[in-house]
Amino acid sequence: MKTGTKSTVIILATLLLGFAIGILASGALARQRVRRLAEMRTRPGFSSRVEEVIQPTDDAQRAAIREVLEAAGLRNHEIYSRTRQELQASLEQMREQLEPLLTEEQLKRLQRLGRGGGSFAPPGGERRMRAPGAGRGPGGRPGGRPGADSIAPDSTP
Repeated sequence: MKTGTKSTVIILATLLLGFAIGILASGALARQRVRRLAEMRTRPGFSSRVEEVIQPTDDAQRAAIREVLEAAGLRNHEIYSRTRQELQASLEQMREQLEPLLTEEQLKRLQRLGRGGGSFAPPGGERRMRAPGAGRGPGGRPGGRPGADSIAPDSTP
């Protein structure tokens, strides 16, 4: 192999290796950020993260700070839970309004979106079975009665 060819192969291999390492590192950082955000939604996670940022100077300050953080963590958790329930109810209402307008394939795609963490799919990820064309207008087109197989929103906080 000629020197120029060897150099080109080495440069390309280095470039590809760097590209792969960059992609893996980026994914790891993104997962870490998501994990930290999820942790901030819990009372202990919120308190410990804020305390970590503040870095109390002594035990007396730490105790006073923890008291404030615990109360704030409780309020934040209640707000988050209430907001999540309201969001789930809104998404469920949207799904119920969309259902009579969509084809079976569109409903399946919407259900798959819900499995990704949304509230479009019923708890457990299964849709109730219905007769082909149920909730559809003439020729199986959208336009049937709304809420034909309504499903209660997931109440998981």
